[in-house]
Amino acid sequence: MLDEPKHIQLSDEQIIEQNKSYKTALHNEANEKIAILQDIIDLGMQESDEEAQLKAWKKYRILLTRVDASDINAKFPDKPG
Repeated sequence: MLDEPKHIQLSDEQIIEQNKSYKTALHNEANEKIAILQDIIDLGMQESDEEAQLKAWKKYRILLTRVDASDINAKFPDKPG
């Protein structure tokens, strides 16, 4: 029989560091998606919804930059679908 997992209590500093790392990772992902979609549109190779996707990712990136990662209760925006 397995023991219940132990919950680890993180310090505020650890939570803030996790928030900062998470925000950086999300920002990098958004930059990559935006760059690819922008290339597609710049070259006139877009499919039906790619312009809307680009707009959604740009909006997401803006919302993401407004997240205060130093807040231990930071709320991150949902990624575009």
